Amino acid sequence: MIGGVHLLPIYPSSGDGGFAPLCYDDVDPHFGKWEDVEAIAKEYDLMLELMVNHISPKSAQFQDFLEKGDASEHASMFIDWQKFWGSPGVHLTLCKRFTCPSYGQLKAAMGKGSSRCILAAPPLACIMAGGNF
Repeated sequence: MIGGVHLLPIYPSSGDGGFAPLCYDDVDPHFGKWEDVEAIAKEYDLMLELMVNHISPKSAQFQDFLEKGDASEHASMFIDWQKFWGSPGVHLTLCKRFTCPSYGQLKAAMGKGSSRCILAAPPLACIMAGGNF
C-alpha cells in the first residue's frame, strides 16, 4: 500500500539531477505537466521538492544578475563571497570548512568585464547533502 508520493525536483533544469532549476513555476516535460502532479495529489499525500537554495546559472534570474549586477531586481538572490565573508583570509578558512565538492563558489563574469565569486549553494546545502565540514 502506498500512502504518499515524494516528487524530487520536477522543474525544468540545466543539470545536477534536477537540482539546478531554471524556474519553479513549470514542470519539466519529461515528468509531465502540473495537471499530472494534481492527479497524483488527488490519490496520494504529496510532497514536492522545493530547493530554495538552488537555481541554475542558466536561469533568467541569474542571467539578469550577471548583466545588471547589484542593479538587478534579482541581486538579493545571490551571495557575493567577498561581501558575505569579508576579508579573503576569513573567506578561505570558512570556504574550506563549510563547502563540499559538489557545491561552492561560481566565478561569474559580470557585465562590463568584471567578475565576482558567487555562492552557488549555501553551506546548509552542503550539510544537508552530507558534505564534509
